[in-house]
Parts: sequence; structure tokens; C-alpha cells
Amino acid sequence: MYVEYCERCHLSDASGTESFPRLAGQQTDYMRLSLKRYLDMSGERLYPPMTGAVRQMGEKNIEAIVDYLSAMN
Repeated sequence: MYVEYCERCHLSDASGTESFPRLAGQQTDYMRLSLKRYLDMSGERLYPPMTGAVRQMGEKNIEAIVDYLSAMN
């Protein structure tokens, strides 16, 4: 899922770029909350490409992505 939905912007090692944040090793609660905010479009997180990616990924896959990213260095 990471390769399909995230890698294009956040890079294969999830290290991010000047324009896209590092995802590798982030805290699970922070990532979970951020992804759900994109999914819910609650106003705290508004970036259409991220909202689109998270919606395609679906809520049921958020935990898998969070677990994967938090385990990375």
C-alpha cells in the first residue's frame, strides 16, 4: 500500500523531501490522527492530493500503513 499510495511523494524510504514530510519513524498516534483527519476532511488537514490518496487507501488500511511507517528508521 505504501508503494501505491505514498511513495511517489514521500520517497521509497519514507524520508520525505523539502516539500513532503518524513513519514518513517513517526509516532503511531500522530500518524493515525493525521490520516483520519485527511480521510474525514475535518479541516485540520487540507491537501487534496493527500485526501485523495488516503480515501483510495481507505480507513481499513490506515493501521497497516501506520504500523509500517512507525517501524521504519
